[in-house]
Amino acid sequence: MPLTPQNSATFLRALSDFWPMYFQEQGLLRAYAEGLSLNIAQVYQRFLETVLGSSLKDIPLFQREFYKPYYVREDLIRYREGRSVDEDRYVFTPGDALMGVRFLANRVLTPTAVLLELREFSVSPGAIEFFSDPFTGLLDTFPSRTAQVVAPAVWRDPLRQTFSAVRPGDTLRWRVGGSTVRVTITGVEGATLYLDAAPPGITQALARRGGTAFVTRTPYDNRETNTPLEDHPTEVSRLSADASDGITIASSREINVSGLSNYKGAWAIATTYVVGDLVWQSSRVWRARSTHVSGGSFDATLWDDLATGYVYVQCPSQPRYAQLVATETPSAAGRIKLALGEFSTATSTFLHRVAYASATGDRPNLRLAHKHITPNSVAVVARRKLAHTTVDSQGAVTTYPAGESVREGVDYTLDYTEGRLTPLTVWDPLLPARLGYEWSLEVVRQSYRWRGAYANTTAYLRGDLVTSASVVYVVTRDHTSDGVLATDTYVRLVEPVSLDVQRAVREYAVWATDALLDEKRLARNFGDLLLRDAESSEAQRAFLQAVSRLFLLGPSFSLMTSAVNAILGLPLTREANELLLGYDAGLPINGSGARTYDTQEGTTGALSHTTGYFSATGATFLASDVGATIRVFEARRTTLYVITAVVSATSVSVSPAPTVSSSSLQWDCRHRIYTNRLRINPSDYAFSSADIGAWVQLRGVIARNRGTFRIVGVDDATTIELDTPYALIDEGSIPWSLSPRGTQRVTTNRGLYDLPLGVPVRSELRNSANWGRLKLPALHPVSDAVQIDDYLTDPTWWHHVRIPEELFEGTPAQRTVTPALIEHVYGALDDAHVGDAGIHVGLDEQSRESSPRPFNAVWYGGTAINLVVTAPGPALTAKDSGTYVTLETEGFAGAFKILQVHSDNRTVTLENFPPPEARGRVAPLPIVGRLPPIVFRHCVAFILMDQALKYHCARLRIDPSVDFSRGVVSDVSSIVRASKPSHVFVFVEAGTVFEDTLTVEEELTLDLGLSRPELLQVVNSLAYISPSMLLRPGDAFRFVALTTTIVPAAGTSYILPVTLPSGTAVVASLVKVGFEVAARVGSRMPAEGADYTVDYVARTLTIHGATTITPDPVDVEYVVCIRRSVTYGDPLDSGEGYVVYGGSDPTIVRAPGQVPTTAGLLDRTVQLTFGP
Repeated sequence: MPLTPQNSATFLRALSDFWPMYFQEQGLLRAYAEGLSLNIAQVYQRFLETVLGSSLKDIPLFQREFYKPYYVREDLIRYREGRSVDEDRYVFTPGDALMGVRFLANRVLTPTAVLLELREFSVSPGAIEFFSDPFTGLLDTFPSRTAQVVAPAVWRDPLRQTFSAVRPGDTLRWRVGGSTVRVTITGVEGATLYLDAAPPGITQALARRGGTAFVTRTPYDNRETNTPLEDHPTEVSRLSADASDGITIASSREINVSGLSNYKGAWAIATTYVVGDLVWQSSRVWRARSTHVSGGSFDATLWDDLATGYVYVQCPSQPRYAQLVATETPSAAGRIKLALGEFSTATSTFLHRVAYASATGDRPNLRLAHKHITPNSVAVVARRKLAHTTVDSQGAVTTYPAGESVREGVDYTLDYTEGRLTPLTVWDPLLPARLGYEWSLEVVRQSYRWRGAYANTTAYLRGDLVTSASVVYVVTRDHTSDGVLATDTYVRLVEPVSLDVQRAVREYAVWATDALLDEKRLARNFGDLLLRDAESSEAQRAFLQAVSRLFLLGPSFSLMTSAVNAILGLPLTREANELLLGYDAGLPINGSGARTYDTQEGTTGALSHTTGYFSATGATFLASDVGATIRVFEARRTTLYVITAVVSATSVSVSPAPTVSSSSLQWDCRHRIYTNRLRINPSDYAFSSADIGAWVQLRGVIARNRGTFRIVGVDDATTIELDTPYALIDEGSIPWSLSPRGTQRVTTNRGLYDLPLGVPVRSELRNSANWGRLKLPALHPVSDAVQIDDYLTDPTWWHHVRIPEELFEGTPAQRTVTPALIEHVYGALDDAHVGDAGIHVGLDEQSRESSPRPFNAVWYGGTAINLVVTAPGPALTAKDSGTYVTLETEGFAGAFKILQVHSDNRTVTLENFPPPEARGRVAPLPIVGRLPPIVFRHCVAFILMDQALKYHCARLRIDPSVDFSRGVVSDVSSIVRASKPSHVFVFVEAGTVFEDTLTVEEELTLDLGLSRPELLQVVNSLAYISPSMLLRPGDAFRFVALTTTIVPAAGTSYILPVTLPSGTAVVASLVKVGFEVAARVGSRMPAEGADYTVDYVARTLTIHGATTITPDPVDVEYVVCIRRSVTYGDPLDSGEGYVVYGGSDPTIVRAPGQVPTTAGLLDRTVQLTFGP
């Protein structure tokens, strides 16, 4: 606010002559007059703001204070780390709703020191952020004083070290005994840390307990998202194919495996060993990695040492032993020793070999990239490979099934301080674990170990606590004691924590010029009407204006579009007749030919048994990929190979060595170091650290390589690291653009309007022909992200909606609209009834009859009674069986019942045909016939929408590029439904696009022979809804793949066990049974119906007499469909889906009456489970 001498002079001239003539302190009088004028100006400013507060358009967002005093106190400063030293901040929080300051001055009038916004400080809501420590010279010319304050707690280092690296705002984590307290540091003086609180437990005595002090800091990049866990299991396999994998030895930690069929005793030369064979060599058991013939000396590279590494133990009779443990050197041949407690009795056990790349210790301790993990911030995404059993202190046994997501305490423990994850169960190696967490940076760590009584010639470390003559000392340096408690080596312990300590702090007074304070006028004056309490902003004003217009002027497409844009935080023009000046796409730097690096995949993989190589056309293996894992998918198995050496960009050496050579393999591999990377041509651009935080837009062919991603790291001038929600796929020749600010901008003569990249901007604003010409109305949307359609703007918008229950009662399937025609029969897919909209017996929804189906046919006579329909006659279906066909030919005519429609859908068998009138007729005889009409109609939901509801409904669609929270969708729905006419229903569509590509390849080879035609029976897999509790629409189902091991014996029946989950109305149905890939009957695989039969109801498998199946024992692999009754809207378990009208019956096995040895074509329900 400009001040001139005339203000005070005017005031003085209005006084009587006494004051200028006889009052001697004229300077004081003028200063008083100037101060008074300032106060009056401030009061007048408040008056104007209050008056304008009655207008939503003109209300000032913030209260303006011409001069507001702040007292910057030393203990109220908090240090915040930035991306670089230049971005470090010292934050002062004054305790009010400060939103902006132009200057900080040392006095109101004629200041001699001024700090300028964006030069020495910046303002964030409620805080002043200084660019340097204000108590190291920045505020030396400002008024100051020393204030006495009381610190709730003080921590003094027993070692009396100086904390030069600690800053106010850091956190002290003080761990004594088993408890840890966390408290914020408000000041640092030498070895003393002043704290802002005294939480319970902070005063625990250090003597005899020992403790550790950590000082941590929140770094600028304190969050990890979607980060791979480096040491994920690379292999999980059972030790044998026998009924069990060994017998525990009582009162020991060993398991006897010498009785296994694959245990071959002592290793021998010139002997053929196959994958999985066990031998005794060098005081331990080894397992063959590959099939080979042994040489003259033992080659350890061909074997897996079972005295090192880890196994997962399962003892069905003693579930408390179920755990993941390390192996040790055994005491005798044929044994495996485990790093766990002794077994109490001898019992059968299962052992699964679990391989990690670099884990060590009794348990595999997997280190995260950081320490000091924030509790409750960790999210681990992985799957449990094997079922896990736990026993609590009360003896209660809990089994966690395989395939579920891992959970803390069951599948892993986490040391939050050291950033160390310890798996307790086996995780699926095919779904590499990924995790997210928040972390803190360690600034200081000092441990104080209690060592008891002082002893001579003992090695002591700095920080050790010893006692001598009832006095506790702290060791100040590493040394070996010599019997003398030297004062420079042993310092008497003083407990580090004191409470309520008085402290002298510096305090500076600053005057904030033109300070803006948010008193939430918008919320108080207008937002309360809409229950909207938010910080004041132009976006908040636009929201209130748009919604108010919507309610006051009545609903229209334009007003509703503006309101929804405002709710989504997308800009609206502020004033009427704003002149469009231009549009900036926000992508000033462009290039082509970029390449992404993260995960590579393909279908041209090849394994070479001769060289031990894996190769693939188009692969891009890097030198840093040594140690990475390749997944190879062949037949029904997935095999993991670890890269041991990179031979070329398309070829690598792998372990274990391939046992056979194969090609055309589907595979994928994630680079070990180069993940989420983008590399560009050097001629396009040179990246630098200044680009961190900018955005890159990729336009790749692969879906994952399309979008806008933030730069989080710069490796070099051509390579950057991107923050992506899903892993990138290796791809070349990608067009790209760089956006420094990550937004696109529309410019008018009244302001700048920014939108996130990817959000569609209205086409008329992007058209350069309109720049400088087009005038925009007030509250006009800048984006095109919100669309409203009715039957006039888009006649088919409603074709795939689901009618809400408020408009049409019924199941979700009955309320789903589809434009597809269905056959009008009793028990149709939509379960329609006579009286429903558009339902008429024998007529379609338009009350029209369908015409009979005419055809020409030929009767060939003979004893066979059949018709052969000549093309292009109508195709017959099995549903025509039982209906009547009308025939006419020379000499006779009539209606005949169809007994059977043959598999060619052309030949039919008729009842009482040929009639007596046909005697004497010579075949072949042409016949003219008519089949009964087939009536098609739309589903009832479609009819309702088409004939009535579409005239009273509209769709509001939000573009998937708009990023918003679930609460925003609720706001949109509530505002739209509250403002719409009562006779109109609005469908709100909002969500993101999920796009992925699934390549399904199936090769069907029929070797039939000319003399043995074989029918391929098509199975009707339509889900028929029964009146019982199951199966019904909306019920949940999932498939579970199980395996059981049997000792095959001819004529023996075996139960296929299934463990049902807890709950009511749960049913399991057996849908698929087979033997493992290696199983054989002679030289072929066992075949159902020929070698064994399956009772799918009793869930049993019976081997036919005189049938021998190898190997012995052998695994039976089977799939069970587990169904449970749910209410629509209940949450689904992992992998579950709904049973729906028109869908397949998930419990179908084959056609009724079809024998297992005949071929069939079944449209089976597919279950897709999306992993990380």
